[in-house]
Amino acid sequence: MRIGTRPSMARVAIFVATLQPALAEMFYTVTSYYVYTLVPQVYPSTCSDNCNTYTYTSTLTVNPTVTPTAKPVSTRTLGFSYLDLEVVSVFLPPGAVPSSDLFTAETSTRNTNVFTYYAVSYTMTAPTSCPTPFVVATYGRVHVPDDVTRYISVLSTATTARSYRGETHTYFTYIIDRTNVPSSRLPHPKSGWDYTYDVKNCRNPTATGAERWGPSTTGHGGGPYTGDDDYDLTMCTVRTGCVELATWLIVIAAVIPSLFLLGFIESYLWFRRLMLGKPALRLGTISWCLLSLWFILLTRKADARRPGDQALMRNYWKSLSAGTRVRLWLKHGFRWRYPVELLGTPDGTAMTTVPPSAANGMAPA
Repeated sequence: MRIGTRPSMARVAIFVATLQPALAEMFYTVTSYYVYTLVPQVYPSTCSDNCNTYTYTSTLTVNPTVTPTAKPVSTRTLGFSYLDLEVVSVFLPPGAVPSSDLFTAETSTRNTNVFTYYAVSYTMTAPTSCPTPFVVATYGRVHVPDDVTRYISVLSTATTARSYRGETHTYFTYIIDRTNVPSSRLPHPKSGWDYTYDVKNCRNPTATGAERWGPSTTGHGGGPYTGDDDYDLTMCTVRTGCVELATWLIVIAAVIPSLFLLGFIESYLWFRRLMLGKPALRLGTISWCLLSLWFILLTRKADARRPGDQALMRNYWKSLSAGTRVRLWLKHGFRWRYPVELLGTPDGTAMTTVPPSAANGMAPA
């Protein structure tokens, strides 16, 4: 297997263990060499007399440390744009390389408790508005295709071990040169948690004391554990600007229950409109729709009744006591179905459930 560049006029193989950016469409170009081989097969495999023998063609992988000079039989090129990777497979005739340069079998084992990452160095610079300018040197993770990793030189390695459910998980972070990664995939110096919540707010994550927690103080006294400086997270929006996260939590904790309770009051008012023959919402309310858009799917609308019906229904509503109104609301206010047994059909053709004391009796329209 090889890695190299692809010139605009012709493809060339690159020397062993050399990685350079591609000059054309893909950043990485990996070249793998395979040799066709004829494999005799006896059928059945246990026979000793009158056996059927046939031959099939297979391929063996050439050792990556070997550069074949034989003329290829064919080549195949696959491009993976999401990886900036081009894989070139070169197939050679039988006997093109000595058998000692071939992999007759490749086996691999994977430890599920070992994790490998790649990272590059970059710097974050504090905004010019900060009273004390500073620069933070750090590392950011990058993705390197599996076909390429064996050819990349590692500058340094960071190892971390953590225990999880009785097992030890080991994390290897290999620091590589920035030139081994496409520029579009490099970490952005003005993104990420450290920049957004520290450097952008004039806090130096690598410093101690006042430089660590920034110029703005809230009198907490001594950092995140004793509270000397402003260590609260902030949340920013176009309308409100930037406020402390604690403020947002207080607002959310107050607004959500308030809207929920307000929805019951609104539900009763919609039920009252329904009882008066006016247009009304059924089951859902505007307040509850603000809490979750799913309530929009649960909400129905009842149309207004005819003016004559509304006059009779208004008298009926006035005749009811407060307790009766609430009981009717609890029974019929949280349903989609129109309360036909209470108000008749929505078109007013069967208005049957009005006590005689209301409007001298409500007769069918």
